[in-house]
Amino acid sequence: MSTDLLPEALRRSIAADLEPVRPLPPAWRRTLQAA
Repeated sequence: MSTDLLPEALRRSIAADLEPVRPLPPAWRRTLQAA
């Protein structure tokens, strides 16, 4: 689903950047995993 909006590499980069700062909101996390 999100793959249409963001390339996988970019999504992983965003997740890697945000995860250490604070837990991702559940909706954000589901969006990353669902794609």
